[in-house]
Amino acid sequence: MLGHIPRRNRSMSDERQHTERMQRALGIVDAAFDRPEHEREQWAITQCAGDAALANEVKSLLAADHATLWPERARSEPLDDSLIGQRIDRYLIRARLGAGGMGTVYRAEAQGELALPAVALKVIKRGMDSEEIVSRFLREREILGRIEHPLIARLLDGGMSQDGRPWFAMELIDGEPLLAHCDRHALTIEARLALMLQVCDAVAYAHRLLIVHRDLKAGNVLVDRQGRVKLLDFGIAKLLDHEAGSGTGSAA
Repeated sequence: MLGHIPRRNRSMSDERQHTERMQRALGIVDAAFDRPEHEREQWAITQCAGDAALANEVKSLLAADHATLWPERARSEPLDDSLIGQRIDRYLIRARLGAGGMGTVYRAEAQGELALPAVALKVIKRGMDSEEIVSRFLREREILGRIEHPLIARLLDGGMSQDGRPWFAMELIDGEPLLAHCDRHALTIEARLALMLQVCDAVAYAHRLLIVHRDLKAGNVLVDRQGRVKLLDFGIAKLLDHEAGSGTGSAA
């Protein structure tokens, strides 16, 4: 009977169920991003077939896609974080910029070297470092490592923290979201189209590398102080050459 199962076994069983549920949720959300944005949530919830716990995980992951990971919205983030003031590799963590369902992005500074700009350092949250999530994180880092384009946020560094969590550092964009920039400057149609052409240039470059972003939206585009766009967030991007080679699915 259930009452005779040792507490530790029940805990291990709960943990295994949580891991399996998270893996199912990741699979559903991954597939959902191949659908139009306005259809994603309803389609994903339908795939849960009435499993409320699974649906909650799916909603959480979808909500994480909208989480802000860049400086212009850092004011809304709480400041209490155990990593602030700590070091990851050579980087001193100064502030938290944002957090999603699986990872957190910090403003960090390289120590021991002068005149280096601050970076946006992304690390998996403690407790979320399952094999599936780590694999997705490393694929994102691999995709970013292939990209070298002035209109796409650059990967600068990467490694593994002392407690075994992967991280990577990207250029820290001093800018604002695309729509906010257009509205604040009351840009003309011609000026807005010029920004869109920059976005198209960045996307076309990624496509030449067989990288499909899969989450193009205004929230993933910043405009810096020089008026250049910066395409962000390749967390669910797909590497078409991987898919063609393995025949097993996407590199999300």
